[in-house]
Amino acid sequence: MLKILVLIVFSLISIANAKNMPLVQNLVIYIPVKEFSVVEFPFLIKEKRFTPFIYKVKLHKIKDSINPLKAAVKLPKISSSNGFTVSPPVIKKIFTKKKIKKPLSVTWGKNFVQFYPRYAGNTEVIIWGYKKYPILLKIVAIKDIQKTDRYIKFIDYDKSFKTNQNFRDLSHEKICSRLIYLLYNNKTPSGFKIESQHKEYKSKNFNFILIKSIIGKYYSATEYKITNISNKKIILNEPMFASAYTYAISIENRNLKEGETTKMFVVTPTLRR
Repeated sequence: MLKILVLIVFSLISIANAKNMPLVQNLVIYIPVKEFSVVEFPFLIKEKRFTPFIYKVKLHKIKDSINPLKAAVKLPKISSSNGFTVSPPVIKKIFTKKKIKKPLSVTWGKNFVQFYPRYAGNTEVIIWGYKKYPILLKIVAIKDIQKTDRYIKFIDYDKSFKTNQNFRDLSHEKICSRLIYLLYNNKTPSGFKIESQHKEYKSKNFNFILIKSIIGKYYSATEYKITNISNKKIILNEPMFASAYTYAISIENRNLKEGETTKMFVVTPTLRR
């Protein structure tokens, strides 16, 4: 089963506008309509293929526009002095139609792809270049900009984990990303201790179970299991659970139906006791 992890970083310092995402084989990405969005990869793109962009458009009756300089004009017949009647030349009607733009414009770079959707819709992309497997992306263009991302940067954490055995010289954002990745995969980084906990508490709509935490000198990461105990479907988002001390939050499944469960990972500063 593929493990899909999405990270939103709430940093106390200035950070780039990119959303860092682990490089996985299959993923759904939401982008805004009528905005440019960029997806960046940690490898050179060798080949790519698209499915047709599926979208809905309101159908309006298109009226042909008439060029007034070339439209037919009724002119009176002219009588010459010798008694002959001269008819004016026949001018044909020339209509011009509005040019229809592409519903989805795509620009490819060596290791990135740029999208500009003009309508809400979706397409699927398969990309070759990663040494382990092809990358399958479903690109969904929606109008709700709050649920979209304009700059997504994929990171090969497997490669990064092999080349960096500790957190020295890593940025704040990368440390948060690494801790969530390790906690998700039941790994404990050097210099951290693990605490297994099964504390449970409830809110109006959710039941929370604190599963475990990995605790370091400056950073801590905690795994929760969340169950929807309401009688309706709830869409989860990171700000619902963020506090003033939250560095990063990752939610495995954002759409929870009644009785469904998902995992949530939270990175915070380590509180001194």
